[in-house]
Amino acid sequence: MAAKAGVDNIPEDQIPLPPIRKFVPVGVIGGMGPDATNDLNAKMLEAARRIEPAPGDQDNIGIISYNVPHLINDRTGYLNRVDINQVSREEWQNHLTSPTTDNPLWGMLHAARQLKAAGAHLLVMPCNTAHMFHPELEKRVDVPVLNIADAALMALKEANPAAKKVGLLATSGTINNRLYEGRAEKVHSQVEWVYPTPASQKDEVMKGIYEDGVKANNLDNGRRLLKSAGDAVVREHKPDALFLACTEIPLVLSQKDYPDQIVIDATQALAELAAQKSFELAQKYHAQREAAGQSRLN
Repeated sequence: MAAKAGVDNIPEDQIPLPPIRKFVPVGVIGGMGPDATNDLNAKMLEAARRIEPAPGDQDNIGIISYNVPHLINDRTGYLNRVDINQVSREEWQNHLTSPTTDNPLWGMLHAARQLKAAGAHLLVMPCNTAHMFHPELEKRVDVPVLNIADAALMALKEANPAAKKVGLLATSGTINNRLYEGRAEKVHSQVEWVYPTPASQKDEVMKGIYEDGVKANNLDNGRRLLKSAGDAVVREHKPDALFLACTEIPLVLSQKDYPDQIVIDATQALAELAAQKSFELAQKYHAQREAAGQSRLN
């Protein structure tokens, strides 16, 4: 019998694969939720094509998507079990790193390590609330993890550097734990944040995201509830910008719904930042290869 053809006997690091072209692969810690993951993937692809045209398949950005929802438990539900304002810093840290199966950190970490092993050069998470775990995740995986709040705040700075009042549509996990307020000090200081009323947050935003809306695949009702909440924030507070700061929200709302208002889609902002970083890392990769080649010649 003839010997089996293929690369079965070639060591893993010697398999003859084509080199990186215009972008390094981006890893997506997905499933938070699955539709939001697909939305981020599509937006990254389009953002990369605006940076560098892709005349062929191989010229597109590489996206390694780990879209396995059951591995990562609900972030808001877990975070809201403890009131960050009522516990010590040590107790909060213990909550974030509790070694239990209901802690979403460990599913995110598992996905991150799988993505690194698959060849990702940087990581992104299509979930705003998940970024409360960002520092803990980043210190446990040797790959850069971009921050969606930083990306959205940088997008605001570009759209309106003078913005002082910003409306925030987000989960209660994001709002209660002040994700955006904490990151704003680093990239866009002196922002006044305005929110839906407590009743609107509970009955419109959370239901529009969760049981009566997007996550339940009831997009029409989710849109109705979330649009009502957004309309009220714009009408009552007249913000300089409105943040769609849950990755489920841009599935049903967009800039078109607020033509006279700056709208920051956090998913879009993260996609654009990831594409830019991927492009820059690819350029660095090629420069290092060229320098190494010149060194060998010398």
